[in-house]
Amino acid sequence: MVRTNTTLVALCAIFALVLTFGNALAQPDEWDQDRIDAWFNVPNTELPFDDDPDGYWIQGDIQIPSDDVNVVDGEAYTVVFEAGANIIFSVDDQGNAGGSLTMRVSTDAGDDHGIGCIQVQGGPGEDMVTMDGVIVEEVQMNWGGIVILTDPSDDLLDDWQDRFASGNNISYCHILNASDGQAATAIVLDDAQVWVHNCHFNAQGDNYNAFLTINHGLYAFQSNYIEGAVATAISCNGALDDAAGGLEGNLLSQVVSNNHVTSATGDGIQVFEGFNGAVRNNILVDIQNLAIFVDNSADAIVCNNCIVGGSEFENVGIRILTAWCEVSNNIFVDLTVGVNGDNANGDVDYCLFNDIDDEFAGGADRGVDCQLDTDPEFVNDDPEDFHLLYTSPAIDAGVPDEDYNDPDDSLNDTSSRFAMKPVFVSQ
Repeated sequence: MVRTNTTLVALCAIFALVLTFGNALAQPDEWDQDRIDAWFNVPNTELPFDDDPDGYWIQGDIQIPSDDVNVVDGEAYTVVFEAGANIIFSVDDQGNAGGSLTMRVSTDAGDDHGIGCIQVQGGPGEDMVTMDGVIVEEVQMNWGGIVILTDPSDDLLDDWQDRFASGNNISYCHILNASDGQAATAIVLDDAQVWVHNCHFNAQGDNYNAFLTINHGLYAFQSNYIEGAVATAISCNGALDDAAGGLEGNLLSQVVSNNHVTSATGDGIQVFEGFNGAVRNNILVDIQNLAIFVDNSADAIVCNNCIVGGSEFENVGIRILTAWCEVSNNIFVDLTVGVNGDNANGDVDYCLFNDIDDEFAGGADRGVDCQLDTDPEFVNDDPEDFHLLYTSPAIDAGVPDEDYNDPDDSLNDTSSRFAMKPVFVSQ
């Protein structure tokens, strides 16, 4: 018996040694600009990164396509991160954090041009795509881990509705930034188009500036969870360009919706310089400065958001500066100021306020059917769940217009999470 146990121990030790040695040899697959250019010059038009436990190093500042690629006119050169892929951004082959992946319009070869596209195609749970070390050693705010410069007016995609399906798409991605770096941004959109949804951003450092920075473009940013030491979580600058197909005023042209932003050290959502889309159905919790900031914008809609503060911060729910903005169906809880307006137009309608020091400040006007000092009656105090109890005074208290109706076709609730009405069955 003793001999058997000794043999078993020895075998286990050998197995552990082999496993340790194998892990030591395992290294992420290294991809720099030269290797990516060689791939696309074969020619290939799609570069897939599939599920690999060792991951992939994206080294340096990579351009897709670069001017060294013999591009085909009008062709999309697409990088695909598939479910379960582990992407590590680095500035060198040692894995030091930094670097970026830029999707751009090629300017080489005379009239020939191609565009770069990214498709992050993760899924729930273990199928999430992971991006780690996403940080740029730059002080500027407008460069980051994923940079998308693809022109939305390009003839490659004539129908704007097809762009979300065929163009840039970042979904089910867990983004981790490196600690204590310079100011940086995880995703940058510059006069481009993208759909970002169901992503989880976790800021681990003290100097990370934003999860998403947008300068003009066509986009939908939906159902993302953003947490950590973020100075500004989401920053959207500029109206949709006329060249993109005359979509100004269309609620589907610029949408920031159904996101959960928590523990931002600055602002939660900023929209400014002509933003003309919708900020709706978002949850913002413990935002230390302005939960939603609307500045110099036209026809912005801010509706059905739930903003919950913290008594240790002097925070503001919605700040409107030199803008026309529709503010309706929002819930404000535990804030210093609910709505602060300065040289702004538009009333505050069908909103609910509870435990607010000053519901309206700086010229913001109370409009139609606002409820003051009213408990919204959330299901519980869990910061992950702001659904309403069926007894909540916010139920059916929103704008009485069928265009605003809840998914169950009942009257709109004053909330970001509508309440399912109880159904009574007779015996």
